[in-house]
Amino acid sequence: MWLLHHQKKHGKVILDIWLKEVRRQNNPEKLLCLVYLANDVIQNSRKKYPDFMISFLKVLDPAFRFIRDMADENCRKAVLRIIHVWRDRNIYKPVDLSKLERIFDTESNNQLPSSNEMPIKPETEVKNAKPGLENFSMMTTKIIGVLRKLEDPASADAGVRQQIADFPENIANPALLKNIANREDAQELMDKINEANPVVDSYCARLKAEMSDRRMLQKLVADYVETLTLASERNKEMIKSVREKIEQLDQDKIELKKHIESLPDLNEMLHTDFSLPSAHDLFT
Repeated sequence: MWLLHHQKKHGKVILDIWLKEVRRQNNPEKLLCLVYLANDVIQNSRKKYPDFMISFLKVLDPAFRFIRDMADENCRKAVLRIIHVWRDRNIYKPVDLSKLERIFDTESNNQLPSSNEMPIKPETEVKNAKPGLENFSMMTTKIIGVLRKLEDPASADAGVRQQIADFPENIANPALLKNIANREDAQELMDKINEANPVVDSYCARLKAEMSDRRMLQKLVADYVETLTLASERNKEMIKSVREKIEQLDQDKIELKKHIESLPDLNEMLHTDFSLPSAHDLFT
């Protein structure tokens, strides 16, 4: 299998991409396919690549929490069956498998008592959207924090840049060392180097921190856009479901109005000997 063959060199990338693909899906069938893929990789890596199998455990928890919130009951049951297989084959430690099972047990305990009526999908989706909203708020706060740090970046510090530019060229150009004629010239150059060294080191450290912040911002923005896309898709599904239910309610109102209009006038019935219509006559 390609994934196992490249796991040593690209293990972290494989796990990150798998988790990212899980979080991009809202189709239960595609989510289940990704879980089946993980199952194949995990079971096939048990003997030859146990470290990769253990590493996979780190992304299973967030992935299963996402599946719990997004997938249907059939998908959740299928995932639980896979966890039971792992338990039977001692793939992971019992305590780790129990944690994965509790992810779905918690969701089941929070459900309302079962009835003959189907649960209202929009309400369920609103509850499921809360973790996503919390994550969205956290990401927003992080992005604002990084942007504030980048308001005064090291790369825009003209004063320090000019200070570095004012140092003589020979402190950084080895080719100019041949111009040193005596001990005094060497000492003067050393003094300039000692003066420039902390300035340059400090500025390089600031530039390194700025680059790190910019990379973090790039990743946060990418995740932010992805979260917005997922939220938009969920909202579209909710709107579609609500519209369908409104249409159904409107249709029920029309039918109810017809039934009410078909009821006999009781005032007229008091002056006649006609019997009241049966329930079957009213609703046929």
